[in-house]
Amino acid sequence: MVLWVESLRDWVLIIWGLLSIIMVVMIILFVFAMWRGIKGLIGNIQVVVKDDVRPMIAISRESVNSVAGTTRFMSDTVVNPVIRAYGVLSGVRRGFGVFTGLTGRGKGDGA
Repeated sequence: MVLWVESLRDWVLIIWGLLSIIMVVMIILFVFAMWRGIKGLIGNIQVVVKDDVRPMIAISRESVNSVAGTTRFMSDTVVNPVIRAYGVLSGVRRGFGVFTGLTGRGKGDGA
């Protein structure tokens, strides 16, 4: 009976050792496969950034520059002359009011 238990123990240890070796090899293969997958993913991301994202950023910069130029143009050609004209008109109205005593705001002096 003792011989049978010792033999069973030996076989269990041998099988346990073999399974441990197989598991270590599988873990190494899994880590290697993950490393290759991550390396490939990083390569794909670099290609996408180089081929897709950078041109979109350049186009966006061009659009922003175009909008800034349009804003500058509108400010110089439309807004500034309107502001100047309104300033001149306000000055003329104020001058007219000072010389004539009419302010043009409301009816009468309030007296």
